[in-house]
Amino acid sequence: MSGPMRWISAHCFPSGLQKRYEAWKYDNPVWWAGFGGLSRMIGRLLPVSGPPIVVMSLPRSGSSWMGSTTALSPNALYLREPLTRTKDKPPSVLPLRGIPLPEEYDQAAKLAFAGLPMFPRNICVNPWEWKLRRRTRGRVLVKEVNPYALEWLCKEYRPFVVLLVRHPAGVALSYRKFGWWDSAEGDWEHPDRWRIIGDYQGECVRFALSFLEDYGDFHAVRYEDLCADPLRAYAKVIRRMGLEWTADMEQLLATRISERDPRAMIRSWDESMTQEELDELRSGYEPHGLPWYTDEADWRTTT
Repeated sequence: MSGPMRWISAHCFPSGLQKRYEAWKYDNPVWWAGFGGLSRMIGRLLPVSGPPIVVMSLPRSGSSWMGSTTALSPNALYLREPLTRTKDKPPSVLPLRGIPLPEEYDQAAKLAFAGLPMFPRNICVNPWEWKLRRRTRGRVLVKEVNPYALEWLCKEYRPFVVLLVRHPAGVALSYRKFGWWDSAEGDWEHPDRWRIIGDYQGECVRFALSFLEDYGDFHAVRYEDLCADPLRAYAKVIRRMGLEWTADMEQLLATRISERDPRAMIRSWDESMTQEELDELRSGYEPHGLPWYTDEADWRTTT
């Protein structure tokens, strides 16, 4: 909202009306997308470019960083987890084999891949990207955190996929920090907890990779490689996506890196795990035969 409009809203509207307007703005951050059928007609008249792009990973694998960085491209139309962040959402990593497709997933995907930003501000995080004058040259960029959804998304919408992976120790400790691994069989008090979460991660990523190897139109990248040399790694990924990599993007990313060095995140888990815990995690992850984190050094603490 511009300065004058903010002043008018604050001083000329009753407080109840102002609150309702602010709530509407949160639910409809893109002005033209808040009018139902009319918004859908606008979307059809001004179709987005294609194909769409999906950044997929497990939760806590660095996908928010990748999403916000790739969204800097002038032809990216970014949506953050439109499936996962639906109002009555299922669990983030929901196995979609042998169960009906959740209606929330289906409806959110139809809107997202049609380039209709009819989502609240926590999903449509950069409303300015969705200006009508940018639509026809823009490509939908969806960041999601359910690898089990890839097969369905690829068959239905044919996106280019970036599969982002992170060392299982980093993911596991992040889950513990946020209290996300609290199911009956995976409780942190469970004596086999590290093997269980290693197996869980390995199974999810293996499911995605096995499908993508047949699908073909994808690029895999390690979180640690992004952290080690962000400018080079992001330039490569963004160009592989078919998005524009500009000097302004490079400068902005360089500024962010100078403020917080991502290299510190490469082995951020190192001092928080014992060698025994790391060995148990490996025993669950390694049998899935994934091509990452196969060196002995990847599974040795330095403390």
